[in-house]
Amino acid sequence: MGGGRDEGRRFLTRGPSVEQLAQLAVEPDAVLEPVLVYVGRATTDDADERAALALAELEAFDAFEREAVLVVVPTGTGWVNEQVVQPVEHLLGGDVATVSMQYSHLPSPLAFLTEADAARDSGRALVEAVRARIDEEPVEERPELLVAGESLGSFGGSAAFADLDELTVRTRASLWVGPPETVHLRREAERLRRPGSPQVKPVVGDGRTVLFANRDADVVGNPRVVFLQHADDPIVWWDWQTAWEEPDWLDEPLDPAVNPEMEWAPLTTFLNLAVDMAVSTAFEEELGHKYGTQPLSAWVAMLRQEGWDDERVAALRERLSRLPR
Repeated sequence: MGGGRDEGRRFLTRGPSVEQLAQLAVEPDAVLEPVLVYVGRATTDDADERAALALAELEAFDAFEREAVLVVVPTGTGWVNEQVVQPVEHLLGGDVATVSMQYSHLPSPLAFLTEADAARDSGRALVEAVRARIDEEPVEERPELLVAGESLGSFGGSAAFADLDELTVRTRASLWVGPPETVHLRREAERLRRPGSPQVKPVVGDGRTVLFANRDADVVGNPRVVFLQHADDPIVWWDWQTAWEEPDWLDEPLDPAVNPEMEWAPLTTFLNLAVDMAVSTAFEEELGHKYGTQPLSAWVAMLRQEGWDDERVAALRERLSRLPR
């Protein structure tokens, strides 16, 4: 469903079957086949035109009759992380349509430097098109809007929202994995954070609606927005400003995941982070820029689906841990 090259084909063919969803479902007889739509960059260079094609595909599969529509903005290559998508498909018993749209063929570090505008335009076009279409449905029949982005995709997806307040008003839940410093919603949270809360894990307001998590154990409560950002993820902490100014996260007590010998030095710290970005995924899961099954914890907390107790979640986590990267 939808167009694209290798990344699109992987996304459209690797999802769980109805039979696999039923194995863990609370109501196995009610499971549906999830809708998947992917529009590749090769279809057209215009983001609005690609969004229109995605919307047409969603319409063709009656996506707006589902319980939720999940908009996932991919990484630079167009890759969609199944660890972000499959938890929602399982938690909702397949009653979800997921749509993604490619904006680049480059790895995220390169796309970050050369195609950030494309990520922003693509994310904004797709989210706004889907949100507008959902709003055409009668209020009581509207599917819930879920939004997610990883790495540069979190920059693209967040571009559709002016601030955190608009994000929480216009979405049921949103997940941002490994967000770079260009994500303005993350910067807003850092500015507004409660005094005493660190930059690596800011507390906004009462900490219940917007949640920042450095590790799986940090995901608690019933938030509406979750940022997953490891303290040792160079893609999160690389920032032009570190070339001449010490960031708060190095001035504050260091997170245990950060090398205790790390200190700020003009230009040196900036260059070290730039080099580390190139190998940010050369780690075990849940270190650096690899977040493993942590998105599952975030979706469980945000969606709070009845019947998904610890045992059922653990079984799903085991299944997800075997997914190919």
